[in-house]
Amino acid sequence: MSKHTPRPWKIDTTSQQGIITVVSPWTDNNRVENSATFGDYRGSIICQMEYNNGVPTKEQAEANACLIATAPELLEALKEVSEAIRLMRKSDVNEHCKGVDILYKIAQPKVLQAIDKAEGG
Repeated sequence: MSKHTPRPWKIDTTSQQGIITVVSPWTDNNRVENSATFGDYRGSIICQMEYNNGVPTKEQAEANACLIATAPELLEALKEVSEAIRLMRKSDVNEHCKGVDILYKIAQPKVLQAIDKAEGG
C-alpha cells in the first residue's frame, strides 16, 4: 500500500503569479496546515515550481508539474505491469494467459492514460 497522499493530483496555475502548484485532494486523512483552496479544488500542496526568471521557462515548469502530478497513476500502472509480468513468467498456461489479459486489458490503458497526463494531455 502506498503512503503518498491520495490521487488525483492536480495542477494549479492561478493562485500565485510565476508559481505552479501540484496539489492532492484534501481529505480527513491528510489534513495539514498547508491545505488550501485552488480554484474549485481544495487540496494539500505536493510541490511548487517557480518560473519567474525564465529558468525553467513557464512551459518547462508546466511540463514538470504534469509529470509530478501523474506520479500516482504511473505507480498504479507499473504495479499492473509488474503483476502481468509475474503471471506471464509462470509455466502454467492459464496463469500466463491471465498475465497477458492483465497486460492488454488493464495495464496498457492505464499506462497510456498516465503517459498522456504526464505529457500534458
